Amino acid sequence: MAQSSSTTRTADTARTPDTGRGEVSSLVTELIGALRAVRPGTGEVTTFQQAIIEEHAELKRLLRGPDLVSPGPAITKVEPLSGTPGVPVKITGERLADTTLVRIGAGRIDFFQSRSDTEISLNLPQTATTGEVIVFSPLGVAASGITFTVQPVQPQTAATRSR
Repeated sequence: MAQSSSTTRTADTARTPDTGRGEVSSLVTELIGALRAVRPGTGEVTTFQQAIIEEHAELKRLLRGPDLVSPGPAITKVEPLSGTPGVPVKITGERLADTTLVRIGAGRIDFFQSRSDTEISLNLPQTATTGEVIVFSPLGVAASGITFTVQPVQPQTAATRSR
């Protein structure tokens, strides 16, 4: 009776010798390709896509190594650093064109006035709270390291309404 030979792929054989992350890198590359293939219209993102993006970001944080696919987004400036809901906010940086979500404090922004590789323009939503500006994209997550202060809307008085 002939014995069948089978090969079992172990975690060790799936790793690349220099990074130890070959299989993970392959999975991340496949996920990003799938996300790009089913991308909805400009400024829109599905719940499934956002879940994958957040899982990818968490995976990168856990590995704490160099980017597995390509560099993610980077934030270099946020203008202004404070404002009331409705105020225009400009985020400047690198690799921002694929941004799917911006968080300012607890506020989630997934609709942008404009978006390019170096700049995102948006209006501060009512849901924004004082906190860090964070950009999410299929390639990763960028945190500004800067606190954006959300100022309360001043109620109109009779004197300000008559102006």
